[in-house]
Amino acid sequence: MNLRYCTLVLAFAAVLVGQDKSETVRFGCDLRVEFLTALARAAGFPEFAQKGDAAPYQRAVDAWLAPHRGHEALQRLVAMRREHGTSYDALPSLALHLTPPPAFAELADFETAPERLDARWKLAPTRAFLAAVRSLWKEADGEKFFASQKTVLDAAGRALATRLGQSNAPAWLQAYCGVSGKVACRAIPGLLCGSMNYGCGVRLANWEELNPVLGCERFDEDGMPHFGEAAGPLFMHELAHSFANPLVDEHWTALRASAEGFFAESQSAMQAQAYSNPRITMYETVVRLLVLRWLSESNVQGAARQLLDDTERGFSWLRECVGALDAYERDRKTWPDLRAFMPRLAGVLSKEAERLAALSAAAPKLVRMEPANGATDVDPALEVLVLEFDRPMQAGSYSIVGSRQDAPGITGAPEQSADGKSFRFPVRFAANKPYSFSLNSPRFQGFRSSEGAPLKPIAVQFKTRG
Repeated sequence: MNLRYCTLVLAFAAVLVGQDKSETVRFGCDLRVEFLTALARAAGFPEFAQKGDAAPYQRAVDAWLAPHRGHEALQRLVAMRREHGTSYDALPSLALHLTPPPAFAELADFETAPERLDARWKLAPTRAFLAAVRSLWKEADGEKFFASQKTVLDAAGRALATRLGQSNAPAWLQAYCGVSGKVACRAIPGLLCGSMNYGCGVRLANWEELNPVLGCERFDEDGMPHFGEAAGPLFMHELAHSFANPLVDEHWTALRASAEGFFAESQSAMQAQAYSNPRITMYETVVRLLVLRWLSESNVQGAARQLLDDTERGFSWLRECVGALDAYERDRKTWPDLRAFMPRLAGVLSKEAERLAALSAAAPKLVRMEPANGATDVDPALEVLVLEFDRPMQAGSYSIVGSRQDAPGITGAPEQSADGKSFRFPVRFAANKPYSFSLNSPRFQGFRSSEGAPLKPIAVQFKTRG
């Protein structure tokens, strides 16, 4: 696909309102997405400038925009991130609601608040930003730059099509969720998105298109984009947002208490993944339930691995909730679509949130640790790790979670005090070494009170002197 053809495809898509769509998934880079994420990268947004060696394409973007770091477009973008949180998925969401460069015009009047346009884009500052975007595209000669990167852009589309071209994810989601009609899908490689993936799309009066943006984490030795096996579940995950998020919004009153409970249960884990509030946590919950059901139909082992991964990421409630969809699948006459089933699902989620809240209230607390968490001068000759809790703990049950390189060497079984409140682990420390591990984790929860309530995971770090 050359630059001229890419631009024509985007222009044609903008006028397909009201026309029938094929269910065939299309693949290819989108210059609107690439340009806005390039501006975010130049403005210092870490999600678009992730750590690690930059690929040739990324270095080319950096060199291209380096002379323009003081441009009004970047200054406005930084201000909007600070004031309105326009980051992460907000960038591709805005890009997909614009006409192709150089116009970058609104596909639909933003005053009408298009349904899928991210709400963080406030009208006045967004329009001022877009005026600056048009200016920078012309000043930096965006057409010339992206023409110079044609080989990489073409290769990205081919690589994604090779990996996902046979996926049944779009059709499966439509059938499973009970969505009638045809929904167009265009999967977009995000060459500056790194490990981040975004479930974007456009829904206007007579036009809907799903546009999952899949980050490219790897480039081969020739600098060409590469997508691995994980792209399949990620594709499904991001597509599922287009189905799940509207259902969560529609039933938010019934889901809100559960969402707030889940977010409170794993707030640090959620925020570390940019799931910054209860509603986003609930979006992710329903999406992950859908992905697990999809995987279970063709890859039972993959579904089991995915559930373990989700649990490690803090979604401890999924294990008890994924079975709730059994009733939906058995009786589609009662629940013809997932929308009809949402009240039943909300009830299951509510009960699980209440169960987790009760466990959390009964959770033991660590009251003393030797060496102290955060210490920087631990004696390497120390031969015991002491953990003391506020209540009796289950005998012989514990989880010290960490890599062999980062955790202390435990040389034997721990000694538990007569009252059951403390453990003394025999250990071996090295001199001048940082240690990092956790007591329990979302997956491993051996530290439990005598009543069975697990300790909430505690991250531990300290360093020996030497």
